Amino acid sequence: MKPQTHTVDSVQLVLRARSERKPLASIPPNLLPKDIASAYKLQELLVDQLLSNGHGTAIGYKVACTSKRIQDLMSVDEPFYGRLMSQSSFKDGANIPADKFFFRCMEAEFSFEIAHDLPDRAITIDELSDFIGAVLPSIEIVDSRYADWLKMEARAHIVDNACHGAWVEGKRFRDWHKIDLAKQRVKLFVNGKLTREGSGEAVLGNPLNVLVWLANALHRNGKQLKAGDLVSTGITTDVYFASAGEEVSADFGEIGQVKLSFSS
Repeated sequence: MKPQTHTVDSVQLVLRARSERKPLASIPPNLLPKDIASAYKLQELLVDQLLSNGHGTAIGYKVACTSKRIQDLMSVDEPFYGRLMSQSSFKDGANIPADKFFFRCMEAEFSFEIAHDLPDRAITIDELSDFIGAVLPSIEIVDSRYADWLKMEARAHIVDNACHGAWVEGKRFRDWHKIDLAKQRVKLFVNGKLTREGSGEAVLGNPLNVLVWLANALHRNGKQLKAGDLVSTGITTDVYFASAGEEVSADFGEIGQVKLSFSS
């Protein structure tokens, strides 16, 4: 299914907001995709444009709105996904210019590395383990190109690559089967001070549930998770908006830690 011609203009609006560093008030109603499936088609166009203009390669997916707290905050009743790209992905300890973002919403997230291509069909959680190569501690920097982002509906956020700003990965933890990911505590520190706490239970009850949701959502859209894909599964704590000059770190216990800092 191709996106309606007139709604392609919404992609250009978002791209212009990104390049000119000027947030959009909104996408006009007549330019919004008619449904979620159409919104993902427009997201593909946006990502293709970004990748052809210096954003490197697509390396996986991020899933948004996987906690009840965030769903309520954004007035949605299910998750949605976007793409991770190499140009906006960083290693542990990265120092990132604060002005790369309209804002810096910090999300401590369980991420996964896919070891083998998933089957081209719907999958259950009982089948999932064989396809996971590692769990990674990670922080997603959520950002938006909309001025009043909390009032925008899911279709608009999907077009804008699901509110993705950047992603920072920690070391791969391969002995993940021995960890109860739902019960694993997560702590977020700002300049060394404990600021937020949560657990894997915050993300659809278990980060593995998010991975199953994504696999099946991709299948419905004619796609599938592939070996080497990285997947970030959503916020485990309450939100924190970081400022220039701050160092933010997340501790996932035995799984590991990850940190970043924002330069002025």
